[in-house]
Amino acid sequence: MSTDRRRRRVAALLGIPLAVVVALTTASVVHRTDALAHLTPTTFDLQIAASEEAGWQPADADWREGRGGEAALDLELTQAAATGILPDRPVVLRFAVRNTAAVAARITLGARDLDPGVVARDAALDLYDVLVVTVHDGGTTLADAVPAADLAPAFELGAGEHVVLDVRLAPTGDAYLGASTRLALVAEGASL
Repeated sequence: MSTDRRRRRVAALLGIPLAVVVALTTASVVHRTDALAHLTPTTFDLQIAASEEAGWQPADADWREGRGGEAALDLELTQAAATGILPDRPVVLRFAVRNTAAVAARITLGARDLDPGVVARDAALDLYDVLVVTVHDGGTTLADAVPAADLAPAFELGAGEHVVLDVRLAPTGDAYLGASTRLALVAEGASL
């Protein structure tokens, strides 16, 4: 057998697997499909309203716009013997949240300390540190005497829906007379 013929056989034997690999590669490339997904980010437009009036329901003029998927109500509280917040004289308010986004949202309620570490002249601590919060949605208790820093009840709101929550803020004792705080009740939205 001549050397040329041997080279052709070797080339043919090597060529067959190479041809199969090229054919499979070509087939996989030929049959590949690209898919494009156009994702539109959902912005949660939340609005809030609040009142200390018992039985209050929000009117169109009561709603305030939130920003970036959250809405906050700022409160300034002082624990004082004559006029301030005490365990037996809590701050009670109706807090409404409305989802104006086009999709349903999971809403989480929180209480943010707006002046952490700031204490009143005659107080030993920030009133925020001893506040507990109770939240009711109708007959359902979402949070029961939860420390303000740990408040995180969650609920769902469909597109265009709103809820009116009953919120009670109270200090855990009256040994902190003169203490004060600034806090925000915050509603944050996320997709379901």
